[in-house]
Amino acid sequence: MEREYGSPYTSPAYHMDLGTLTALRRLGVPWGTSHMVAMSVQLGCVSLPVLQWLVEQGAPPGNERELLAAVLRGRGRGMGAEAEAWLRGLAAAAAGAEAEAAAAAAGGA
Repeated sequence: MEREYGSPYTSPAYHMDLGTLTALRRLGVPWGTSHMVAMSVQLGCVSLPVLQWLVEQGAPPGNERELLAAVLRGRGRGMGAEAEAWLRGLAAAAAGAEAEAAAAAAGGA
């Protein structure tokens, strides 16, 4: 069952063990499901600093809307307005990058 939620990352994420998380990444251990981060947030398994680390390291969050919805539903450990603001900023940055890429593609066509 744990594998469905991104094992072996789930337990160290829950315990805010960045040392183990970093070691797992260095060893190339796969993230698990494409929705591991959102599921972990919704289940209250990660704190905001761990969530930020996971996303910065490339963990598949699903999509920004799904992740924001998980924060709002799950209100994981230490999640709240700060997590919501961070996620909204992340979504805005992603939208800006997409708009830049589209403009560049239109200009080069």
